Amino acid sequence: MFGCLKSLFFIGTALQYTSRYCVPLCLSTISEELNWNKFEMGGVLSSFMYGYTLTQVVGGVLSDKIGGHTVIIGATLSGSVLLFLSNFILYNSGSYSYQVFIIQRFLFGVFQGVYFPATSSFVGSNIYPSERTAFLGYAFGGAYFGYDNIL
Repeated sequence: MFGCLKSLFFIGTALQYTSRYCVPLCLSTISEELNWNKFEMGGVLSSFMYGYTLTQVVGGVLSDKIGGHTVIIGATLSGSVLLFLSNFILYNSGSYSYQVFIIQRFLFGVFQGVYFPATSSFVGSNIYPSERTAFLGYAFGGAYFGYDNIL
């Protein structure tokens, strides 16, 4: 019964990691096109990490209160929309493209930051205790696949 669910979590985690590495890999090209300096590039990269770091505990608490599946679905859909809008934000925000992109990357970090705590909360409440370790290992193994996939 959990085979399909494990596969969905594996794919979901792989997509989370793939999407988080898109901008850092393209940032040098983006900065050349928009005439950003190294300070601005660092701001873009660090804004994601601030959002990601600030929501680790919040993601776990929120998942325990409203359910891990709700947080996972909401965060994944919201993060996907933000990632989809990245190109529009960068090239159609005029002189405010840097500031708007910083906010977009921060929010993307917020939505990514709740994923792992929500997954752990979901597994803790919905998977049999004897299967939790294997389930989490399989699900979080998608991170390595997502990282290798992007490179």
